[in-house]
Amino acid sequence: MARDAYLRALALEPQRAQTWHNLGSAYQAVSDLPAALSAYARALQLDPHGFPRIAQELAAGRCGAVWVSADDLRRTLAASAAGHRTLPGSELIQ
Repeated sequence: MARDAYLRALALEPQRAQTWHNLGSAYQAVSDLPAALSAYARALQLDPHGFPRIAQELAAGRCGAVWVSADDLRRTLAASAAGHRTLPGSELIQ
């Protein structure tokens, strides 16, 4: 499975933003939104310029949630990076 390959690659090079992004896409493909957000958040920490690509992936609506504003998505990713999960219009969930 792609997810396993990305996890193995990250074990060797944990600072590769592109691999974290790809892992997020792999989790998104199997509808694991919390894991996808966590991986995308790590990618964003490593490469702040990667936000447009992450937003494009999530805006496709394949993950069961759609963000209507970049600010909502940024807050969601920041919460995920902090170890929390949040969805637009909901309270922060730990």
